[in-house]
Amino acid sequence: MLSFLHKFQYKKYKKYKKGCISHFSVYYGLKWDVGGQMFRGRYSFTIDSKGRISMPSKFRDQMKKMYDTNNVVLTSLDGSVFVYPDPIWQKIEEKAKTLPLSNKQARQFLRLFFSGASDASIDSHGRITIASFLISYAELKRDVMIVGNLDHIELWDKKRWQDTKTMIESNQDFITDSISKLGIF
Repeated sequence: MLSFLHKFQYKKYKKYKKGCISHFSVYYGLKWDVGGQMFRGRYSFTIDSKGRISMPSKFRDQMKKMYDTNNVVLTSLDGSVFVYPDPIWQKIEEKAKTLPLSNKQARQFLRLFFSGASDASIDSHGRITIASFLISYAELKRDVMIVGNLDHIELWDKKRWQDTKTMIESNQDFITDSISKLGIF
C-alpha cells in the first residue's frame, strides 16, 4: 500500500512528468545551495533495540568538517528516514517558508514533512537515536542501509532499499531522460 506521500508523488509524477521525476521539491522549486563536499556512498549497519545506529565515520567526519556540528534533523520521505546536518535543515526551513500557503498541496507537504521532523545528535560513540515513529514509518528492522545523497543521508530498511534500487534501475532510461531535461547531464 502506498503512503500518502507516495500517492501524492505518483500523482505529481503522472501529471508533471515532462520535466521532473515525481519529486515534490523539483516541481515546487525547493532547491538550495549546499556547496562543499557531499555525502556519497552506501553502507550496511545495524540498528539496536534502543533505536540507535552508528553513522559511517566518513559521514561523521564530513559533518564535523563541513558543518561544524554533530546536530542533525531527521524526517521521513519516500519510505526512508532523511538525516540532515542542522545547517542544511535551516536552509530547507527558510526555503519552505516561501512556499505558497494558498496551495493546498504545498500545505499538505509542509504539514507531513515538518511534523515528522525530529532533532538528534551524534553521540560520543558515533550513533544517532532515531525516534520510534520514524523507525515505524520507514519500517526499519535490524539491517539498515545508510545512503549518502548529496546534502543529506538516508536510512533505509535493507530489503526496502533493495526493492527501491531495483525499481529505480528498471526505470533508469526514463529517469536519465527526465534528469537530462533539467540540465544535470
